[in-house]
Amino acid sequence: MRRDIKAAQRINLPVQLVIAQTIAPCKQAEGFQELFLGFPQVARSTVWLAEHRWDPIATSGGPEKTAKAKRLGAHLAIDYTREDVLERVREATSGKGVDLVLENVGQATFATSVKALRKGGRIVTAGATTGGVFPVDIGDLYWRQLAILGSTMGGPREFAAVSRLVFSGKVRPAIDRVRPLTQEDVRGGHADLEKGVQFGKIVFRVASESTR
Repeated sequence: MRRDIKAAQRINLPVQLVIAQTIAPCKQAEGFQELFLGFPQVARSTVWLAEHRWDPIATSGGPEKTAKAKRLGAHLAIDYTREDVLERVREATSGKGVDLVLENVGQATFATSVKALRKGGRIVTAGATTGGVFPVDIGDLYWRQLAILGSTMGGPREFAAVSRLVFSGKVRPAIDRVRPLTQEDVRGGHADLEKGVQFGKIVFRVASESTR
């Protein structure tokens, strides 16, 4: 185990990177374009896996977070609090749309995800933070030959693959902060998650017997 890999990153490896590795094989050819709605932890990890191979487009809230998305490898970062996501995607793809949308926001963004796809495109959903019930125009689905796929976690093969990436120093799970497991810190963490101001996992540290 590399000593420079922090404990918080090691414990979040299965949650962030194994899901990302499971999604990664959806990539097909050079120039393949995908859209990450909300740029969540899994999406960030997939950007790392996709860097220099895909043309990822990310959405995130606010200029600071979109700048971080660019630094992590996003070809284009869209601030969904100030910009029209669908309009920007169409501009970036010359009106064609993206090949793949990584979707885990759910109800609030799913209609945009469908509209952002090019003919023959796919949505991979790994969550539904804002709700899991949303209408889909079946006519649009079959007429444009679209596909909706589900993905969650992975197995030993995916875990081994991402472990090699982490131990080689190529990727790291994103950690926003590590805080003690106290009522005040947990409340603050949940409040920040609801506001969407964090950038990475919020980890709570359980005190050992010697520190209690």
